[in-house]
Amino acid sequence: GKSVLDLGCGDGHFLLAIHGLLPHGDLWGLDVSEVQLPADNAGHAQIRFVCQDIVSFSLGRSFEVVFSNQVLEHLAPSDLSEHFRSIHAALSPGGRFIVSLPNRFWGPSDVTRIVDNTYTGRISAQGSHLNESSYGELIALLRDNGFCGIKTVLPFAHRLPPLRSVRVSPWPKRLLETSVALRALTHALRRRGRAVFTNPVILICRKDA
Repeated sequence: GKSVLDLGCGDGHFLLAIHGLLPHGDLWGLDVSEVQLPADNAGHAQIRFVCQDIVSFSLGRSFEVVFSNQVLEHLAPSDLSEHFRSIHAALSPGGRFIVSLPNRFWGPSDVTRIVDNTYTGRISAQGSHLNESSYGELIALLRDNGFCGIKTVLPFAHRLPPLRSVRVSPWPKRLLETSVALRALTHALRRRGRAVFTNPVILICRKDA
């Protein structure tokens, strides 16, 4: 039943899924590329798509949820604080910001995978990923820009339906990042030659009421 803003919404697949599956309020999608955006209100009166800069934006209204999936890694690190300030301003008091991106300690995850299939970050991202981050780095930035109540999800929760709604402190994942030995252990977990554990950065935080 909440209003949702999807940043870097692309072809609107996420918002269309919400529209078809869940009770919701207003649904807005924001993307810098006009090419991928669906025609506004193309059969979905409750979804609005806007072509605008996603680093610094103002839509003249607030949202209860702002969602960012695989977007931050494409932004220059110097733009992140301004981006987070825009998100904070776009949230209603008590609203939630949900963000997901590759973890640089287990990446890179862009076209570099063609030449480095280790998922250990041995080769820095050479494609469009300008800003693969970590839990520690992103949490610090979020706190600096006014976000609180920072939580994450359990590993492999996407494969275990009863655990999908569980929210936990991100400190164990931060511990993994700071331990070379633990990182090496996770890198050694393989299935058909591919890394099993990639520890993406997934955070849920809020704007104070």
